[in-house]
Amino acid sequence: MENEPAESVVLFVSRQEFGELIEKSVRRGLADAGLYLDDKIDREEARKDFWFLRRWRKAMDGAAAKIGYTVLAILTGGALIVIWAGLRAHLFRP
Repeated sequence: MENEPAESVVLFVSRQEFGELIEKSVRRGLADAGLYLDDKIDREEARKDFWFLRRWRKAMDGAAAKIGYTVLAILTGGALIVIWAGLRAHLFRP
């Protein structure tokens, strides 16, 4: 492949340098996604955003469950009404 180096390259870094490189890479990736964590205010704002998203997701899950139960109750009630009407028509003929 053309992107591979012609020869092997070995780099030696200390644990501290490696940790700093990872932290810098993660911060750069988050910043590219629009999540800035440079100071305490930015971190707190990001935390609040995630809390809001979690509350919103849970609320939507709860609403979806309630809608699902309502639809199920309506269908079950409709089926019972049809069965009752059929029984009444055949059992109680005039």
